[in-house]
Amino acid sequence: MTGDSSLHFAVLGAFRVDRDGLQVDLGPRLQRMLLAILVIEARRVVPVDRLIDLLWRDEPPAAAMASVQAYVSQLRRLLEPGRPARAPARMLVTRDPGYLLRADDDQVDALRFQALAGQAHTDLADGQPAVALARLEDALALWRGDPLPEFAGEPWTVPVAARLAEAHELAAEDRIDAWLALGGHAPAAAELEAMVAACPLRERRWACSPTRWAWSPGSSCDGWRPPCSLRTHRWTGSPSRHRPCRRPPRPPLGKRERHRPHRSARRVRQAPP
Repeated sequence: MTGDSSLHFAVLGAFRVDRDGLQVDLGPRLQRMLLAILVIEARRVVPVDRLIDLLWRDEPPAAAMASVQAYVSQLRRLLEPGRPARAPARMLVTRDPGYLLRADDDQVDALRFQALAGQAHTDLADGQPAVALARLEDALALWRGDPLPEFAGEPWTVPVAARLAEAHELAAEDRIDAWLALGGHAPAAAELEAMVAACPLRERRWACSPTRWAWSPGSSCDGWRPPCSLRTHRWTGSPSRHRPCRRPPRPPLGKRERHRPHRSARRVRQAPP
């Protein structure tokens, strides 16, 4: 282990740190945000200048450097309460030109999720759907909500949340494939309908349509119908061009009259001389 194995960091939902199952009070918002950034960048050095830019954007205070140092000092006490006063930190360490959080995959829920989902994807490709399904269930169970909602207004969270959300979608789609490979059509159908309703433009979910499945007559998948949001769209060649299938708006009455003569007028013109 690279740090204290009793600590666990959670970003797949509200940000929190647990020690031996008990939540740690991380202090004020900027101090919490600094630690959240280091957790997202676990095992990578984050320069002090970048921390200042992320914490205060374009308006850092004159004492920004001193504030960062104070936050780090306080976080070290919270993360390693038993460390002697002059002993070097083991968890949140100084590495030129900034700081680094020493945490293993098992200590950060996002890292554990990505490791499990990645291995499960490999298991599926190797023809081991049962092993893949077990790993995917463990991975998806780590999610407690949207990543880092308390920092959702911060620009640095946008790419982080998008990357994690995409990884979650891919893992959920892999679970559909694993269910189908194991003959679990009923849970796959229920999950797929909810997923298509939530995001109908993902091509892979159309590829998993039950019309491609082989199930026995009378199974719970018989009679499956796509949700309304799916039925009101048509495929036009690529996901980016996938659009609602609606009739074009009718022109105003005046324009219709100019382009389409009245029925009685057509009868007059068609009458013999």
